[in-house]
Amino acid sequence: WEAHVGRLESQIQTRRSDAAREVTEVARQVQAIWQELNEEPVMPRDAAVQQLGLRDAINDIGEPGAGVDPSGKDDQTAEEITKEVSADQQMVLTSVQQSFQTWEARRAAAAEELARLHSGIRTMGGTPEAVEPFLAKHCTLHRRDISACRSRLQKMREAAQRAEEELDRQYHFKTEQRERAQCLAAAPEPIETFHSSIRALREQQRGLFGVKGRLRGGG
Repeated sequence: WEAHVGRLESQIQTRRSDAAREVTEVARQVQAIWQELNEEPVMPRDAAVQQLGLRDAINDIGEPGAGVDPSGKDDQTAEEITKEVSADQQMVLTSVQQSFQTWEARRAAAAEELARLHSGIRTMGGTPEAVEPFLAKHCTLHRRDISACRSRLQKMREAAQRAEEELDRQYHFKTEQRERAQCLAAAPEPIETFHSSIRALREQQRGLFGVKGRLRGGG
C-alpha cells in the first residue's frame, strides 16, 4: 500500500507541477500587461491572477496524497484522485486564461488607439521637428502616454477649429466689403446726381417758358 501511495503522490505532484508552471506563465503575461498599460486588475475576473504567489494558490488545491488514507479506508483509485486534482487545476488555469485573453484584447485596443493618435498628431502637427520629439517621448502603451497624446490631439483640433472659424469670418467680411464696393461703384456720385437733377429741372422750366411764349404770340 505504501508503494501505491508513493506512486499516487508522484502522479499528483507531476500533474500539479505542470499545471502550476502553465498557470504561472500565463499569469505573468497578464501582470506584464497590467504594468505596460499601468492599469489595475478587474475584480472578480482577475482574482486568480492577482493572488500573491500563484504556486501557493495551486498548492492550496491539495497536498500530494490528499484524500488517500494509508489505512486503506479510502477506496479512491489513483486515477480518480488525479482526475479530481486535474479538474481543480483546470478551473484555475481557465480563469487565468480568460483574464489573459481579455487583457490581450485590451492591449491590442490600446496599441490601435496609440497608432491612431500618433497619426492624427503627425497630420495636424506640422513639420516633423514640431511633433516627433513629443511622439518619441510618448510612444508606450502606458495610460499616461496615451492620455498625453489624446490631450495633444484634442488641443490641435481645437486650434484648427478656431483657425477655420477665423478664416470664415475674414472671408465673409471681405466678401461684404467687396459687394459694398461694387454697389458704390455702380451707383452715380452724389454731386453728379445733384447736377443731373438741376439740369432736368431747368429743362422743365425752359419747356414751360416756351409754351407760355407761344401762347402769348398766338393771342
